[in-house]
Amino acid sequence: TLDLWGNDIPLDETILSVLPPGPEHQARNFTPAGCFDYRVFLRRARGETTLNKRFLLYLHDCTVRYKVFPLPLSNVSGTLDIRPDSWEFRDFVGHYKGGIIRATGQSKPMKAAPNGSVARLSLPPPDVVRRVGYEVDEEAKSTGARVSVTIDGQNLPIDDSFKAALAPGREALARAVDTFALTGKL
Repeated sequence: TLDLWGNDIPLDETILSVLPPGPEHQARNFTPAGCFDYRVFLRRARGETTLNKRFLLYLHDCTVRYKVFPLPLSNVSGTLDIRPDSWEFRDFVGHYKGGIIRATGQSKPMKAAPNGSVARLSLPPPDVVRRVGYEVDEEAKSTGARVSVTIDGQNLPIDDSFKAALAPGREALARAVDTFALTGKL
């Protein structure tokens, strides 16, 4: 048993550059900056050779701008829980000009069939996913994980930055916003 922890660690280029390639790529998609607290739990049962690892990160006082929807969020906070076969993010909150975005998500491994194989459904991504420009990399396709994400936005102003975040990839939605001359808050 070994537990490691730290508080108020800067989330900056130094941290991003030491991540393994897959997590580094995913982290950079959010253009994060700010601070985080961490807890690392390492466990190995007596007589076992497998080391179980759990990484618990609490991000706080952060800014993000997600590549897929680049709306600049401030005062972002939330918990990221990384385990050997899954991850979860919860209680994520970000602010944009008086509006608020909340998000939760998780991955769960798909259960293997009795013969040890994992059932996979091979369908192309839905048109909506393709239009926003999201691409599933080969590593994500091969993990056999089920991913769910919930995002909720309240009082988000429809301003130039919001409209710019709609493109590229969501041109039809951007045209609808312009056609109906939407203003105010969503």
